[in-house]
Amino acid sequence: MQIYGQMALTGKVQGELLTPAQPNEWGILVLGGSSGRVDIQRASLFANMGLIALALRWFGGSNQTPGICEVPLETFVDGIDELQREGCQRIAIIGTSKGAEAALLIATLDDRVQAVFAIGPSSVVWGNIGPDLMEFLGRSDHRGPGRANHFHLCLPTHPGKKNTRKDLLPTGGFSNTASDSLPLLSQ
Repeated sequence: MQIYGQMALTGKVQGELLTPAQPNEWGILVLGGSSGRVDIQRASLFANMGLIALALRWFGGSNQTPGICEVPLETFVDGIDELQREGCQRIAIIGTSKGAEAALLIATLDDRVQAVFAIGPSSVVWGNIGPDLMEFLGRSDHRGPGRANHFHLCLPTHPGKKNTRKDLLPTGGFSNTASDSLPLLSQ
C-alpha cells in the first residue's frame, strides 16, 4: 500500500521525489547503476518507512551526459540540496553497482552524508563506460568542479581493431586469463 506522494523532477535535479505522509528527519538519495534506471521501486521502500526519498536520474536525462562519462559530482550534491529543501536533517545515499561507486565517492566529499549503503560497488573509480566507449576511452566516470577525478583505466586488448566492451582489459596487472587472477586478500 502506497503511503507517500510522488513527484517527477525535471529541472536541474531530475528523478522522482517520494514524500511520505509522515516523514521523519531522514532523506535518502537513491542511485541506480549503469542501466540508467531511476530506481523508484527501491525509493518507495524507504518512503514507506518515513524517509523522503529521491530516486535520482544522474545520467541520460535532459542536459545530462548520455552515459557514465564525466558525470558532474554537482549532480549528486544538487540531489542532497533538494532533500534538505524538503526538510531532511539527516542524509543517506544508497546505490547499486556504478551508483554505489558514486555514493561512496560523494560521501567522501560531502559531510552532510551520514550513511551510505553501497550494493555491489567497485573497489576503484573506473573510466568511462558510457556510449561511444572507445571514443571516450581514458576519461573518468565522474568529474568535480572543473576537473576529472582520478580513475582506473581500461585498455583495449586488441589494439588496432574496433574493440567492444568485452575486449577491454583493466590496467594494473588485471587480465582476462585465470592464471593471472588477483591474489586473495588474506595472502
